[in-house]
Amino acid sequence: EFSEREGEGTRLSVVVNRKMPDLEEIITVLAARFIHDPGFQIRVNGTPLTLAKLEQHARSHTLTLSEGRTAKVIVIDSTQQNHSSIHQGVAFWVDHRLVGDPTWAIGQVANFDGRTRFAKRYKIIVDTLGFEDHV
Repeated sequence: EFSEREGEGTRLSVVVNRKMPDLEEIITVLAARFIHDPGFQIRVNGTPLTLAKLEQHARSHTLTLSEGRTAKVIVIDSTQQNHSSIHQGVAFWVDHRLVGDPTWAIGQVANFDGRTRFAKRYKIIVDTLGFEDHV
């Protein structure tokens, strides 16, 4: 099915007639794969999937940094291990925009091996405010 829409990207639409997959499983898998990029819109059955809707799979803590800056650290538990850690790691956001690609390496230091259970299960988002002039 093709339709007009604003923006760029790919729309995936599937009609399932039998053996309907579990909705929670679909949401968990999509979130684990794509929620790291706030510019990427995910909709399941027409309902947008946002970070706020993943609260049952996530924990967060806000850090107060110098000069009035903050960093909200969000840890998402995908509950099911992914076969690939390509979309896992630490994703840095500045003012709700993705900076770089998610990775378990910060600078030259690899904090986790992407093949471990932890690395395949969790995604970490660090949403910072106050660093807009540095990007």
